[in-house]
Amino acid sequence: MSELLKNLNEQQLPVAKKFEGKFIVNAGAGSGKTSTIVTRTAYMIEQGINPGSILMFTFTRKAAMEMKERMIVKIGPQAKAVTICTYHAFSSMLLRRFAHLVGYDKNFTIADSDDTEKIIKDFCGKNFKLYDIAKTQIPDWKTHGITVDVARNDKTIQNDHFTVFLVYEKYQQKLRNDNMMDFGDLANYGLELISKYSEVQEYVWNKYTYVIADEFQDSSRKDWEYINWIIRGNGNLCAVMDNNQSIYAFRGADIDFICESLIKDGFEQYVLEQNYRSTSTIVEASNAVVDNNPKIIDKKAFSEQEKGAPVFIKEVKSDKDEANYIVRGIKSLLRNGFEYKDIAILARTKKQFDLVEKAFLRNAIPYDLISGVQFCTRKEVKDLLCVLRLLLNECDEEALERIINIPKAGIGEATFNKLMVGESNNVLNKANSNLNDIKGKAYTGVKTFLSKWNELKAYSEENVLPGLIIRKYLELFDYQESHVRPVYGNTMERMVNVRELIRVADAFETIPEVLEATMSTSLDVEIDEEKNAVSMMTIHASKGLEFEAVFIIGGNESLFPHMFSYDEPHGIEEERRLWYVAMTRAKEMLMISYFNYCVIGGVPKRMQPSRFVKEIPSEYKVFKSYNNETPKVEKVNELNDVF
Repeated sequence: MSELLKNLNEQQLPVAKKFEGKFIVNAGAGSGKTSTIVTRTAYMIEQGINPGSILMFTFTRKAAMEMKERMIVKIGPQAKAVTICTYHAFSSMLLRRFAHLVGYDKNFTIADSDDTEKIIKDFCGKNFKLYDIAKTQIPDWKTHGITVDVARNDKTIQNDHFTVFLVYEKYQQKLRNDNMMDFGDLANYGLELISKYSEVQEYVWNKYTYVIADEFQDSSRKDWEYINWIIRGNGNLCAVMDNNQSIYAFRGADIDFICESLIKDGFEQYVLEQNYRSTSTIVEASNAVVDNNPKIIDKKAFSEQEKGAPVFIKEVKSDKDEANYIVRGIKSLLRNGFEYKDIAILARTKKQFDLVEKAFLRNAIPYDLISGVQFCTRKEVKDLLCVLRLLLNECDEEALERIINIPKAGIGEATFNKLMVGESNNVLNKANSNLNDIKGKAYTGVKTFLSKWNELKAYSEENVLPGLIIRKYLELFDYQESHVRPVYGNTMERMVNVRELIRVADAFETIPEVLEATMSTSLDVEIDEEKNAVSMMTIHASKGLEFEAVFIIGGNESLFPHMFSYDEPHGIEEERRLWYVAMTRAKEMLMISYFNYCVIGGVPKRMQPSRFVKEIPSEYKVFKSYNNETPKVEKVNELNDVF
């Protein structure tokens, strides 16, 4: 047997040895899924399969990077030839080659969520109600494949959402004029390319023989159609999923459709059921809750670890008392050998952390609120990505608007709009043509910018690597002293992020590669693993993470399950899966709290415990009401005096 396979268990081994055909791997939480996928891919390469013929889809950019790093460690530099990316990044790569087929230039740039909201807001003007609807409705239409042409011919949309449709129409035309696409376009145009054009099909089917799709439970109907077109030429798909962790219905995921389609299409089924993360109590308690959901496909997670502590259920008087209880609990954990970084506070929504944050500040407890501010959307990082965007695509008005005022030169919205007057789509040409219409400090600022930009452009055209281009920009525009220090502050922290971006850019040879590698969605979560602090995050953000001790707060009806789920088809099932995700983040200690009342709008409101608390069988939990005593705790097995 290959050395690569020796550490796999009896369920993991057949997965690693199967290369051909269509099959699913239904992998429970903490079951060694990632290790199994990495080992399987390494073993495929060891057995002579060309690494360049392997395509792996992950759900987030961060997961793709981590998977690639683990493969390189496992089998060496030949693993670099494996394509590992998100669906969006794969679409972007296809479009770099075939953009002309959908009416774009290959040097298109990608609008992030901030760009999208800004453009939509400009078209809505002062109609804030229209903006609030349009900024969610337009991306939702795109998620479900409703293009402008489809919307134009949809009677319901024309009758009920005509004003939003008009914004959609203008928004899409603006993107085309600027040679830009948003995330929805990437998905839709990617599917259009592979489903309609034989030259694209030939390219994909000849290049990729083996496809792996991770986190398949969060696939949409459109994702299913997309991946089936991708594998149509060879028929080899390893779909890795956990049917109990599908939590993105609001982004189009449809777990019932996916499971039914897998069965209908005759996929073989494999399971990874042994949980290596959590105690047997946590595994069995979480199973008991999620088993209340109907199952199209199933598995039964188990743990061979010790029974461990029970799940501690705490009833407190109010949400303020809940925050104090968490403080007491953390202090007890610290006395028993835990560190701050071993502990996570999870909640259904970010708003629930307000009182906890205040309690932590009063008690000097270090914490990180994982806010969803991703690395690639930090101001200083986005500035530099916009530099690369404009070098690639001189029609990218949003990129120019962001960086033309660096260093600050009094170029406001009115001045910038004057610069953008004209028929040309090339924003730099328009700025040059309209320069003499600008007066005073702004004139000097624009003239200086254009002069330095021309120098940077000439430098970039010498086949210079992207990392060197960023370094040249920093030097030419004196970015740190002229902008970061006076405008942003926190200079040291921000320049650390700049250096990290340069490190990422140094790994690539072209600007499009850097932009694709740094595409970021709200699903990517960044955690400072070196910092000794309690992690505080929503449960959606916690997916894929693990902690020694976990507090789930706000275990109340209308909070968790959220009231918005009550009227949604399968809404409670989705909330129950989310609860399961929260429980299975815990390795050793799991604490769940709920309160009897809270104050909303100055009025006390009576609250009830979540149905999910009640679904945990009594043999796995210890229930206690709140009291203000602080017992002395000496050992971990005495923590129940506090919890």
